[in-house]
Amino acid sequence: MHRVAVYHVNDVEILHIYMRSGMVNIRVNANAGSSCESPNEYGIAHFLEHLMFKGTEKRNAKEIRRDAARIGGKLNAWTSFDHTVFHITALSEEFEMAFELLSDLFLNPVFPKEEIEKEKIVVLDEMRRSQDRPQSILYQKTSGKFWSHNIDHRILGTRENVEEMGREEIIKWRSGYYSGKNIQVAVAGEITEKQVREVAGRCFFTTNMAGKVTYPEVAFTGGNDDFYKKGILATYFLMAYPALPRAHDDHVRQRVMTHVLGGGGSSLLFEQIREEMGLVYGIHAGILNTDAFNTLIIGTSSKPDNIHLIERIMRGIIEKLCSSPVSEDRLIMAKASMLSTIRMIAESPVGMNSLVSLGYLKGDSVNMYKRLSQEIPEVTRDDVLTIAEETFKQKPYVGRLWPE
Repeated sequence: MHRVAVYHVNDVEILHIYMRSGMVNIRVNANAGSSCESPNEYGIAHFLEHLMFKGTEKRNAKEIRRDAARIGGKLNAWTSFDHTVFHITALSEEFEMAFELLSDLFLNPVFPKEEIEKEKIVVLDEMRRSQDRPQSILYQKTSGKFWSHNIDHRILGTRENVEEMGREEIIKWRSGYYSGKNIQVAVAGEITEKQVREVAGRCFFTTNMAGKVTYPEVAFTGGNDDFYKKGILATYFLMAYPALPRAHDDHVRQRVMTHVLGGGGSSLLFEQIREEMGLVYGIHAGILNTDAFNTLIIGTSSKPDNIHLIERIMRGIIEKLCSSPVSEDRLIMAKASMLSTIRMIAESPVGMNSLVSLGYLKGDSVNMYKRLSQEIPEVTRDDVLTIAEETFKQKPYVGRLWPE
């Protein structure tokens, strides 16, 4: 069992999830990511995320890492399209030290010039490694193809931008987004509200400088693109459709329908294309939700001779999903699979914080764990049919990466 409370300390929103655990997870969620960037800034949100760990007014980068290790802490961060997360998981008895450490690196970075230049090498190497993964290459090549304004451009940015980023530019971008109403602190673990209020009151402050993040209206465009790369043996495939936003009344129904289609070992795509025909190693359908855009993506890979056959079978499965109800047993399997997954995630403070905090950051004021737990069992076969018809009525975008 868990309890969720939202309150403010020093004008900062605190999301507090009380749950039994010997560990505590603390997150600083910033309501800004790569979709906030202009073309000459592509990559700055991700680069800034790296630099936040490179020293503060009281700790250098090595001291940050060692102070975390002394309390059993695991520090990490990631950048998404519409948010960036900085978090630490530590022993519950070390909550105060963990909160102070995370607050220090988030509020007081100094961005030493030598660390900026050194971290450019690291990020550029990250880009090179992504070029060794065909799935990443396909997504990079299709970015901006099906959503307008290039809103879904590559989070890592461009080599040219990263090489040219300077300290003043980084500080300006951080000041414009990492403050005010764009910041939320989320705590999950066996920590009392009194503890959270006392420690947050001493450690975490922000300004009201940053304005609310907004995104342009974007349009989805169906299409068909083929790309080629030397040195690969398989062909990589994706099919994309526009999806519903998190706040939509039918969001959970669409997630269940997507799971029925391609969410696991008992899904329609996996059973027919993998198990019955042996055409692929893996095939998956999932939904990516952001403030800027929402996409349902189906992805797989196979030997080149199989791809057009797989695509025909896939379209046939989707057509059937839109024309007749799935069996009751298949729906039961999908719903049970989804419920077991979210319950396993929610067993840990890290997972519970991930499930719950983002919705509150985005202003939904909905406990997504509770919403999923309540609405998934209520989805019917007719719901799946109706939402499939609505989802797949638009022409998809299809991208393929072939061996050259």
